[in-house]
Amino acid sequence: MSAPRTENPIVPGVRTESPRGLRKLLVHDPGVSLRFTASSNGQRPKLRVSYRKLSEGTPEPMTEYLAPGVFIEEVPFKSHAIEGVPTSTPAFIDIFEQGPISKAVKIDCYADFERVFGGLHPRSEASHAIRQYYLNGGRVAWVVRVDGASPCKLTGDPAAQTGMYALEGIAPDSFNILCIPAAANLDEEGFATVISAAEKYCSDKRAFLIIDPPSAIKTKDEMVAWMQTSQGLAGC
Repeated sequence: MSAPRTENPIVPGVRTESPRGLRKLLVHDPGVSLRFTASSNGQRPKLRVSYRKLSEGTPEPMTEYLAPGVFIEEVPFKSHAIEGVPTSTPAFIDIFEQGPISKAVKIDCYADFERVFGGLHPRSEASHAIRQYYLNGGRVAWVVRVDGASPCKLTGDPAAQTGMYALEGIAPDSFNILCIPAAANLDEEGFATVISAAEKYCSDKRAFLIIDPPSAIKTKDEMVAWMQTSQGLAGC
């Protein structure tokens, strides 16, 4: 009586002669290693299965492919996916009703802004901008309160981390958009001072700078004339 024939686990579709008791050894003895030896009777190749018991501590040999064909080995993919980073986190610098001075505060909703900074302020354009930001689906924002709308108060001191430089304290977090609406109400020299410092800071932080025009500008022609006469905006 011939030995039972089993499907070759390496070359699908090719049957091999399996010695009696092979299935039992495979199930009950994990130390068994299989070796496939090619042979031919002149008609078509056959694979005869032989096996041997490995001694304890002997590493199992690598798989040897002894028949022609294409073989696929799956290699575990261990590299990590590139994680996305936020690109729409604004920072607002302005005067507000209340809150800490020259300290960047992270807010997650308009209710947080009302609780920390007092909500809308009649002389704070940024307070209205923050409200609109959350009405339009905003999530996270950084807010810095300054105790005056002068150029030196808005820009602050990099060493002391005051004014807009208070944003240095948010690391490792970051902001992507810088808004200083109060700069639009300064005279030409003060405006140029704030915008020039803000442009350099945003360039260093790889962030966008939103520049607000003066509230007196109502038409397109007035906007063009203002940009042409304002220092630093002629090329925008």
